[in-house]
Amino acid sequence: IGQLVHVWITLTYSGLSTSDTSAYSITGLPFAHDIDEALSGFNANTSDGLGNKGNITGAAFTGVTVISLMDATGPFTYADSNAAAGTLKITFAYKSIY
Repeated sequence: IGQLVHVWITLTYSGLSTSDTSAYSITGLPFAHDIDEALSGFNANTSDGLGNKGNITGAAFTGVTVISLMDATGPFTYADSNAAAGTLKITFAYKSIY
């Protein structure tokens, strides 16, 4: 729709170490984002797992086609999730540079 890109993603993960401080990141978005625009309408929910899902407050671009999930203190990490397996559903929109 013009330059607005709508994204619906389901992430299924397993075997994660809850002591790992790597952030949940999504790479390979279909279009590079407009550097002056943020994600809009971000919503994260789960069908199972991800014990601390309530801590996810949004996401931020960490590259032109990469976003990282965020909590109140910064990137939302595997350790923050407190769950080794689960399914996370994410929806958001962003403005592309095309």
